[in-house]
Amino acid sequence: MCLSNIYLNKKEEERLFIEEASQVIADKQGVQVDTLFGDIKHLEDYVIKEVNLMENYIILGRR
Repeated sequence: MCLSNIYLNKKEEERLFIEEASQVIADKQGVQVDTLFGDIKHLEDYVIKEVNLMENYIILGRR
C-alpha cells in the first residue's frame, strides 16, 4: 500500500496538511482528500500542483 503526505503550498511555503492520505479527488470545486482512517477533508478552490510518487507526497495550491 502506498500512502502520501499532503502539503499546502502558499507563497513558496509548504506545510503539512494531512499525513497518510489514501485517496485524492480533484473536481471543478476543489480537492477532496481521504485518509486511511476514514477522515475526509474538502478544500474549495484548491488544485493539485505536484505529485511525487517516488517520495509519496502531493502539493496542493490555490487556483
